[in-house]
Amino acid sequence: MPYVERGPNALGNPRGVEIWCDIALDAAFERYRTRPRHRAHADDSRLDEWWSLATDARPMSGLPVLRVKTDEQVDVEAVATQIALLRKTEQQLPTRGNAAT
Repeated sequence: MPYVERGPNALGNPRGVEIWCDIALDAAFERYRTRPRHRAHADDSRLDEWWSLATDARPMSGLPVLRVKTDEQVDVEAVATQIALLRKTEQQLPTRGNAAT
């Protein structure tokens, strides 16, 4: 999806890590429904769309993926360490979109 690549490409270095929030759909939906948001977002009229998008959701950046369980307290320090390790490993790989020669 071209719009997914815009951010990394705009930085001139399409390397990074995609964080995937791993949570049961019911718990994610409850958070969606109960979070404070301005009514201009019309979330109540988009419930069917939410389920459709959530059911088909998957990592899509092509970057290394770090799955983080977000149905419980997240250990931010551990996540930061994992990101650093993935970034270090990724620096040894060809830049996304470029083939190794």
